[in-house]
Amino acid sequence: MNKEEEIFRLAAVLYKDGNYEVSKENTLKKIVKAIFLENNNISKTISEIISAIFENYTLNFSEDEIELVIEKNSKIFQITKPQPIKYNLIEKDYVKLKNKIEKNDLNFYINKYLKDIKSKNLEEDKNKILHFLYNIFTKNLENYNFFMHLNNDIFSNLSKITDFENGDIDLINGFFKYESAEKDKLIFDIVSLSLEYCLLASPKELNKRQISNKIFFLDSNVIYRAIGLNGEERKNLTLQFIKRCNDYGIVLKILNITESEFKDSVKYRINRIFHVDNINTSKKVFKKYSSDEIYLYYYDWKEKRINISSREFENFIFAEYEKLKKENKITVEYKNNIDYIDNNEMRSIKDDILAFKNTPISSNGEIIAKYDTQMILSLLEVRKKSNDINKKILNINNFLISTDQQLKDWTFQKGYEQAIILLPSEWMTIMFRFLGRTNDDYKSFVSFLNLKNKEESTYSPEMIHIILAGISEMTQDINRQEFYAEQIIEHDILEIMQNKDTKDEIIDKVRNYVKINMDNELKDMTQKKNKVEKDYEETKEKNKELSDKLFSAWKRNGYYMLLLLIIGVFLFMAHFFWQESNWNLYRKISNYILGLNEASRNFFFALDYAITIGIIITSSTYCYNRLFPKSKMYLKKLNEFKNN
Repeated sequence: MNKEEEIFRLAAVLYKDGNYEVSKENTLKKIVKAIFLENNNISKTISEIISAIFENYTLNFSEDEIELVIEKNSKIFQITKPQPIKYNLIEKDYVKLKNKIEKNDLNFYINKYLKDIKSKNLEEDKNKILHFLYNIFTKNLENYNFFMHLNNDIFSNLSKITDFENGDIDLINGFFKYESAEKDKLIFDIVSLSLEYCLLASPKELNKRQISNKIFFLDSNVIYRAIGLNGEERKNLTLQFIKRCNDYGIVLKILNITESEFKDSVKYRINRIFHVDNINTSKKVFKKYSSDEIYLYYYDWKEKRINISSREFENFIFAEYEKLKKENKITVEYKNNIDYIDNNEMRSIKDDILAFKNTPISSNGEIIAKYDTQMILSLLEVRKKSNDINKKILNINNFLISTDQQLKDWTFQKGYEQAIILLPSEWMTIMFRFLGRTNDDYKSFVSFLNLKNKEESTYSPEMIHIILAGISEMTQDINRQEFYAEQIIEHDILEIMQNKDTKDEIIDKVRNYVKINMDNELKDMTQKKNKVEKDYEETKEKNKELSDKLFSAWKRNGYYMLLLLIIGVFLFMAHFFWQESNWNLYRKISNYILGLNEASRNFFFALDYAITIGIIITSSTYCYNRLFPKSKMYLKKLNEFKNN
């Protein structure tokens, strides 16, 4: 079993029952139990137990401490060999502990998460998550070591800080966001163990009064989170942290210089957003290329507004800020704020912070470094004026709460005698250890561990915003916006990055590109339309010719029937005319019928008239329907042939 798994198993043993009782004796008892668990309950002497604890966990204890723990807990430890004396766990306690740990194993939740996301490299991805959790443990161990002013080097060989790629960051953040209260507790336990290490090395134990009697000054990055400028989820979880601080009697304040930094940064970001007219761009399109939260916040805000202006947006954000202060009893510290003066001392601190953070020259790093300088010096001034200096660390009340890990690392590297900055996750660990916690607290705690992902796009959020502004001027159709954004942003067909164009030049390029494409599309559509129309006319003409032929064929039968009508009329006239002519066949038939008896004579005459008149009526009707344009049948058939 490697060092990571040993540490994680120890955390599981210490906090398996959710018992965070702060007692060195109780903690040491659990550590000894963990040693027997890791070694399959093989019997060990006191010295072997001490060696195993140091080898596995890098913790040193005396023989007297171990003997005292075993003697006081004779119900769970037993002597297995008299000479030399060896101990192990009573079998039922060993089995119970083993079963409990196996059911509450971190590997189980990691494997479940990786299966749900259909990981293609289960073992590799699992190790990445484990490495990061171990990094959290060692980093917090370093921070608590500094916070408690131990200056203890025995933990130095535990350090294992690693850089992570963007793909790894997505994987790790996904695990943190994975819904599981048990998983969140296990992660909290791992960080809590780093505090436990320092408590074991500390000559004094913490008490609740030392924890709750504090004044926290919130940094601007915490304010950003709390009002939603870093996303809704972070907002909810940061508010949970603030609420717990209020519940535990911790006073929350904001330095006047921090408020100025917050408002100035908001104004600056809003100015960059409204640097271009971009009211028609869809959030969906922007989000595909950037995860910058304040831009996404803006897109959400504008969707619900009719009047969209920089002033309206600024007022909305500052109203949310005032609401945050009012609802959470946060006050602004107007005294003891140090203004930045360009003297040797402040310039040295500012330059040192800037160099430590390795901020690009093109960014606002120098402005931020000035604010950081003022914030740190102001906090030290607050401590000085409130007689909060020259105290042991646990008795100091005033701290900065910030998510800026780099600035915290700088204060650590700079060698300040007492800790100045606390990360929210660090203080949450302490609060929840001593003052109780809920599942929501675990979730809030885990949210502060999320890694910040770098923008993967070739362009900055501002550049994407400008490009989309140019596109949206030409089309409001989201599908077309997505298409042109893909061409310009993903394929860089305009080579915007290479040319270093100004904002107006970029918008002109984008507009012209979209216009040319839309003109070409319109031209193609017109050509296609003309071709379709031409094909339609040709088809229509062919259909007309065919229908005319079919209609003529239909009419032709009318002429055939006209011949029959003429014959019928002629036969009918033969009944009355040309009686003396030899060619009159009817006269001969009539003479034959007259020679029959009366009944037969009447029958044949009736039949003769019926046939003759029937031929005339049927043929005349047929001819009328097919040869006269005013007949209903003629018009009906004409329409049928035209429409088919």
